[in-house]
Amino acid sequence: MGRGSGDRRYCLDANLSYRVARALDLVEWPMVHVADVEELTSEGLRTGQCDADDPAIASWCAANGRVLVTLDDDFKVRRARGRSLVAQGAEVILIEYDLSGRPSRQHSEITRLLPHWDRELGRTAYGPRLWLQSKARNAPVLTAGRPKPSRRSDKGRR
Repeated sequence: MGRGSGDRRYCLDANLSYRVARALDLVEWPMVHVADVEELTSEGLRTGQCDADDPAIASWCAANGRVLVTLDDDFKVRRARGRSLVAQGAEVILIEYDLSGRPSRQHSEITRLLPHWDRELGRTAYGPRLWLQSKARNAPVLTAGRPKPSRRSDKGRR
C-alpha cells in the first residue's frame, strides 16, 4: 500500500493544507484531506474547505480506518479535544506545535514524520487512540487508548 511501510491510511484535518494531502497522495502515501471527502463537505465550498464538525470527521475516519492528523497548539484544550475525537472511535495524531503557515512547511514536516508514524502506529492494530506529536520527537507518544497487537505481529507467534 503506497510508500508507507505500515498499513495505516491518513486523513489530514482542515487545519492542515489540502495541498499537502494531494501532494503526498501523488507519491503514493495513503493520504486524504477532509475537504476531498464527499461525505464531509457541502456543495459550493471553496477548494480545500470542509464544513464538517470534529465528531463527524472523527467518525468518518473511524469507519474508514483512517488516522486523523490534526493540529492544536493550545495546551489548555488539546487533550480534551483529542480525547473527544478518540471517543468517536478514531485513531488520532495530534500535532502539538504550531505548523500553520505555508503549505510547503507543512508538507516538509509531515513528510519527515510519516515514516515514524507508520513505524510506531504499525506496531498495533487500528483503534481509538490519541498520539501526541511534539516537535522534539520523531515518533508520536501514546497518551490515550490501549494498544492492541497488530495482526502482523500476531502472525509471527503462530
